[in-house]
Formats: sequence, structure tokens, C-alpha cells
Amino acid sequence: DSLAFCFTVVFVIELALKLAAFGPQKYFNDRSNCFDFFIVFTSTLELFSVAGLKLKFLQTFRVLRLVRIVRRFKGVGPLFLASLRAIRSLMHVFGVLLLIFYVYALVGVAIFGNLKHQ
Repeated sequence: DSLAFCFTVVFVIELALKLAAFGPQKYFNDRSNCFDFFIVFTSTLELFSVAGLKLKFLQTFRVLRLVRIVRRFKGVGPLFLASLRAIRSLMHVFGVLLLIFYVYALVGVAIFGNLKHQ
């Protein structure tokens, strides 16, 4: 939670510096700045929300920053797509590992399921 607070403070400082440098009119004319403002606003809202009010779903908007990074830097796009393809192909490996773990769990329960605790 303290890490989220630190990142939120850094993003608020970035937002304040950009607002001071560009001015509100020029800042909000850029769509990526509006997107950043939305992310920082929701992060701040989630961070300083009332204890009874659950706003954890707002954390999902932080993930959208990855989309902005991929769009901004041309070299990151192919790297991101290659990572997605690698994860997709590794899903088969993870499935086989899950099946092996399941079989070993069944064998363990069958062998050690009747033991009494001391």
C-alpha cells in the first residue's frame, strides 16, 4: 500500500508540473494528458477514499498506463506483442504442469490421507 502511495505521489507531481508548464487549456487539449489526468485522479480518489467505501476496482485503470507506453514508444510495441505471444504459447506448458500437480496431489491424498495427526 505504501508503494501505491509513492507512485501516486510521483504521478501527482508529474501532473502538477505538466499543468504548470503547459497551462490548463493546452494540457487538456492533448488526449494522452486527459488520460493521465483520469488515471491520477482515480488513483488519488482510491488512495484517499473513506475506509467504508471500497474503490479497489479503480486500480484496474492503472493497468491502462501500459497501453499508453506501448503507443508512445515504437520499439516497445513489438516487444509487447512478442511477450503476449510467448505467454499464449506458455499456457499449454502451464496446463500440463497443472495437470501434473493435480495428479501428484491425488496420489499424495491417496497415500497419506488415512494418517492420523499426533
